[in-house]
Parts: sequence; C-alpha cells; structure tokens
Amino acid sequence: MDWVEPAEEEMYISNFPPENMRLNVALFSVPPKSSPDPPETHSKVFKWKSQINEGRLISSLTDLKANPISGFENIKINAEAKFTEKMFIYANLAKNPDEQQELVEILRIRTDGNGHYWFKPDLTGSRPPYRIPPFASASIFTNQEWRYKIEGIQVGPAHGFQDEKSVLPPQITWTESQPMNGIVKVHVFGEVLSAEGFEYPTISLTIRNSLDSQHVVTHSVSPRDGIRKYSYPFTFEFSMKEGSRFPELFIEAVSFGFFNNRRIEGYGYGMIPEEAGKHDVEVKCWRPKMGVQDELRRFFLGGTGELVSLNPIGINPYSSSNKFSRLGLNTTTTGSVRVRLRIAKHYHKTSKKKSISRLPAESSNEDVLEKFQKVRDQMIRNRRAVPKHIISS
Repeated sequence: MDWVEPAEEEMYISNFPPENMRLNVALFSVPPKSSPDPPETHSKVFKWKSQINEGRLISSLTDLKANPISGFENIKINAEAKFTEKMFIYANLAKNPDEQQELVEILRIRTDGNGHYWFKPDLTGSRPPYRIPPFASASIFTNQEWRYKIEGIQVGPAHGFQDEKSVLPPQITWTESQPMNGIVKVHVFGEVLSAEGFEYPTISLTIRNSLDSQHVVTHSVSPRDGIRKYSYPFTFEFSMKEGSRFPELFIEAVSFGFFNNRRIEGYGYGMIPEEAGKHDVEVKCWRPKMGVQDELRRFFLGGTGELVSLNPIGINPYSSSNKFSRLGLNTTTTGSVRVRLRIAKHYHKTSKKKSISRLPAESSNEDVLEKFQKVRDQMIRNRRAVPKHIISS
C-alpha cells in the first residue's frame, strides 16, 4: 500500500528552543487514470508560529474549523488549558481555492510552554503519505484523491530548510567582550550523560541554575538495562564577582504516560564546581510523598506532588535568610542523574608593569664603587659563616 490513513496517535518531542523548527509539508493529488484533470503538487516549508495562506496550504495559530456547541466552550478551554500555544496546518481542497475554502486539517501541533511538543498525526519513521478521506461536497474534488506527507521535522540549525538569517547565533563567540575588573565570566559547557532509577520509564529532564532563568529541557528517554542515556549538550553563562559562591544546579525529572498525564519523578541539586576543567556530577533525586488519595490520582491522572518553587531543592546562597527547614515535607527516593560539566572562566586582563630601580643619572663613579664594596664585604662574611668541611667537600 502506497498510503496510510491518519490515526489518532500523537508524536511527542521535547526540545528547546523552537525558533528554528521547520515543517516541510507536501500536498499532492492522485486523479484516476480516466480523469482529464492533471495532478497537482503543492509544497511549503512552515516555521513555528507562522501564518501562511499560499495555494492550497494554510497555517494558523487558531482552529479555523472550530465550531463549539453552546455550553461546551468552557469545558474545551479547561481541558486544554495547559497547552498554551498551538499551530494548525490545513489543506484547502476547494475546486477554486482563490474564491472559497474547504479546509481539511492535516497537522496539529500543541505545546505546554515548557519545551514539550505534540504532533498529530504521528510523523515518526519512514511512513508512506497520508491519504485524506474523500468528502461528499460539491465544492471539493470528488474524482481524485488527495495525499500529503511531512518530509521532516527540524529543531535547531541544519542545512536544507533555512537561510543564514534564520540561524540563531551561538551563545558564546570567540570575540567575547572582556569582563570588568573584579568580575569573572563563567561558561559552563554541560552534557547530560545518563539517568537511573525512577518509577516510570520515559523520563525528560529540566536543568536550571539557581542564579537566573537559564534552563534546558531534554528529550524523553526510555531505559535499556536500567539506564537511560541522553547525550544531551547544554550551556550556561553568567557573570559574578570574584570570590563569590557559584550557583547550584537544579534538576527536575518529569514523565509522560500513555494519555499524556504528566508526573513529577524527582527533584535534585548539585553544586557547580568552582574550579575550571572537566567535572562529573551525580545528582540524587527525590519527590514529595503524598497520601493514598493523591498517590492514586498521580497513578491515574498525574499532576500532583509538584513544588510551587524550586528554591526548597537546595540552599540558595543569594537569599538573605540564613535559616532553612524542610520540616513537614515527606519525600521518597527516586533516582539519580549524571551530568558532565566543562567549566571555563574569563577574568579581566590586568597588566602589572614591573618597577625597575635605576640609579639616578647624577650618580658618580664613587657611589657605584662604594655600593659594590658593600656587596663584596657581605659575600665574604657569608662565606666565612659556612663550615670548612662543607667547603672542602
């Protein structure tokens, strides 16, 4: 079979940021052999959150086919409240697309705003083109089939789908400006190596530092032989006063079930080493332990046992309070995460000129000879102080 029907399954990916996401959509018709109509082909590359209306391919940030029943608007909004952004791609199958629209949804993307994305239909693997089911409408072609294919999903800069202007510049360049005197600029080149333990199999990790809002979200990984291997690179960059304490590394582990129910799998923290070089850090994770009712809700629905703030994970060195207590917080051990950090420090360039004592120009030869005689007498006294058996040997 050279086509498949679009199913209800969704494809899930986790990455950050989405600015370089590209979707290459191809729409084509397959008329019958006896039909005089020539086949049509339409292809377009869609960027994330782009709104395009060209030919038979249309993208929108709102559902153009939504027609909610009276009284169900709030239910629909509340059910999808956690998905803060959406994008729709439609195929206009009208006989005259310039004058009318007969839209068929061919792709839907939704995200929760935390770097997690869902694509419907599933686009993984080397699938044949999807077939659009025929419609009994006078304004739609009824004597030919329409099919479409998503040729690739790109997250991050690569060749083929974008120009040079759309590529994000690197976070750290070789022409980095020099920090001010007394300030050290720290570059952390990290890599998430692996994770072990945790209750549910598919785990995505969010990594932050306690100094600012920099964070990264890894893809979801299932274990093999009890170990999840990520090989996920990330970078942090921050400036601080010389001698200040380095920020902490916060890790949040999240799992998604079959019905996209989100569960907190663990929290953990580790110190960013202050010495430059390569360091391997292992972070032990825990999660809040709740009562029977909340644990049942976590099992079936997810979404419970989540901290409002990540500050209780570690001891914030930038807090004015010197007291910290977790009294009343019941937790359970979940798993561990291994992170490799390569740290580079950039200091202010200081040039200290050595002061060379010179004799004044008006010094006479008698002064030079007098100073030479004093040095010679001191050498003779030092020699006489040395024992004779040492000199003879």
